[in-house]
Amino acid sequence: MRVNLYVTRHGTTENNVTRVINGHHNSPLTHEGIEGSRLSGIYLKNIHFDKVLVSDLGRTLETAHHIGLDATPETRLRDRDFAMFNGQPYSSYAAAKEAYRAELDEIALEQEKLECPPQDADCAENSCYTKLLDEVELPGVEPYTCLFHRIRNLILDLADSCSRKSTLSSGETNVLFVTHCSPVRMCAMVLSQYSAVSFPPNLRRIDIPNNSISQYQINVCDKTHRIDSVELIKFASTKHLYAV
Repeated sequence: MRVNLYVTRHGTTENNVTRVINGHHNSPLTHEGIEGSRLSGIYLKNIHFDKVLVSDLGRTLETAHHIGLDATPETRLRDRDFAMFNGQPYSSYAAAKEAYRAELDEIALEQEKLECPPQDADCAENSCYTKLLDEVELPGVEPYTCLFHRIRNLILDLADSCSRKSTLSSGETNVLFVTHCSPVRMCAMVLSQYSAVSFPPNLRRIDIPNNSISQYQINVCDKTHRIDSVELIKFASTKHLYAV
């Protein structure tokens, strides 16, 4: 069976405009964010979604409301937790991270890697995941490896449940994620390991515009309920925002 997965980032927030870290801090959508969400809803309105999952943070719930779809809150779609830097200027976080990186010697770097969640066989073969292990993060801030694991577990659970419960004669299920910048990137990093086609380079740092939409075709084995292959249809597209 096939899961058609759509992944969208929330609309522009006031914090996005002022370069303040959202993280687990809530910030309302701007007029542009509301309008972008409405246009996303127009683009998606003819798709019958069997499941719509949304991060339980305010800006994503507001985005889902303006898209016009009933959504189920899913904590695994939350943005990264920036701890004391939630709601603080990006410049403060960047300066603190640079200072912390400068203090670390080679032994500290190796210890930082060991404290990350252990790899499993699938992750060990994922070059994107290997690169995440080299990312130095401030104490208390959620590491990218943790975000990778919670997004990966969500996608694997989704593939399993859709495969077991699907009763559609077409063998297809449409799912929408309404989430944040970093989880959008992590969805791509997780799914790239199942694709023979190259995904965009440097996924960890690529720009994810607000209200952009990514689309994947996930082919799931009916017997094992595991992902067989993934096709990238589009990544972080904003064409729908200018088509009306």
